[in-house]
Amino acid sequence: MKSPIHRIHTLACSPLRPPLLQVLLLTLPLLFVLGTHVLPQDDPDTKPVPAQTKIEDFAWLAGQWRGEGFGGTCEEIWSHPLAGTMVGTFRLVQGDEVVFYEIMVIGPDDDGFSLKVKHFSKEFVSWEEKEGAVRFPFESMSKDGARFRGLTFTRDDDELEIKVRMGSQDGSTRWEPIQLKRFPQPKSKKQA
Repeated sequence: MKSPIHRIHTLACSPLRPPLLQVLLLTLPLLFVLGTHVLPQDDPDTKPVPAQTKIEDFAWLAGQWRGEGFGGTCEEIWSHPLAGTMVGTFRLVQGDEVVFYEIMVIGPDDDGFSLKVKHFSKEFVSWEEKEGAVRFPFESMSKDGARFRGLTFTRDDDELEIKVRMGSQDGSTRWEPIQLKRFPQPKSKKQA
């Protein structure tokens, strides 16, 4: 008794078969096998947005971070999770002068789970309307960070890269990187 693979091969390789039929007979079993497996995503570390995103998933962000971005020194400070949210502040300093501040909240809202930002001038005048804020909807979590629409956090131990999608007046967009480290720097085991 001949195996199914042998029969398909014999059928496909017969000189009497048209070339298109030969290709179909050889590829159909392969498509069946491939079709029964889930193909990997672009980023294997990214997991889909859970139905119930928990603020505790962002606990690694808590603390003080400082580094370079937007042509100056950036400082970002995040609270620990409490009551389903985390609160953060940001300031950009160029030279010895504050350029702007931000107040941020990560947590659930009426439209899902998001990071919301309100910007303030150095005089602490809001850039957004009284009830307005910039909203970055949560998209996914990976072992190395989190992705919001238009904003990403990628961490490597005590280093954090934030990328923000910025629009320009001509309608184009670009990703602006901010490179931060935990501040003050944790003491190494040799220093302790």
